[in-house]
Amino acid sequence: MREIVRLVHEHAIDVLALQEVDFTAEGESEILLALLAQTELQYAATLPLSESSFESGGRAGVAVVSRHPVGAIDSFYLRNPRLSVGAGQDRLTLHDKGAVTCTIDFGLDRLSVVSFHSFPFHRFGHSAQEPGFKSIWDGIGRTLSRLDGRRLVLCGDFNTEDRGVILNSLSFPMTTTFSGRPTHNGKGFDDVLYSPDFAPVNRAQLIPNFSDHSLCLAELALCR
Repeated sequence: MREIVRLVHEHAIDVLALQEVDFTAEGESEILLALLAQTELQYAATLPLSESSFESGGRAGVAVVSRHPVGAIDSFYLRNPRLSVGAGQDRLTLHDKGAVTCTIDFGLDRLSVVSFHSFPFHRFGHSAQEPGFKSIWDGIGRTLSRLDGRRLVLCGDFNTEDRGVILNSLSFPMTTTFSGRPTHNGKGFDDVLYSPDFAPVNRAQLIPNFSDHSLCLAELALCR
């Protein structure tokens, strides 16, 4: 928690999209409480998704935390194909995944932000590109296409290096920030995608931290 708070201060982060957020059974999160209490990020949109692999009775999920007011909070679950590997106590089952969506009000401007976490198909001996999973990606595309396709930022752990599984399901174009750059164990799983009304400012940074995923730091400007 201390390192997350430090990173927010050090990089003057305005909007933070998080995956694998800790939640209690009642929906509270120590990490989010620390951010809200110790940084200027005062607004949050959250979605607990699945049972925690680390804490009995806890849950893990996604969140967006913002310096500016958050509204129109919504969420969606991915259709879980219920893959599993191993047996007995070593059995690993695919957890629920999905996204939380919200609008962020910057005063004169408003935009949509999504924190997304996809299935780690590779851990179960499958590929995200398999035809049997196309309906999952199409469902994501339909949900995102209901948002503002001109002012949308999609952040997350895609658990695949192929951004096409997302981009090909959308009814509008988006640009990737970190495609081809390793963010987790040498793989480019994490990214920030943005729609046509945005332009990058400076070079996006990948920042090592306590997690096994790099912090993906993108600075975007609205083009008027």
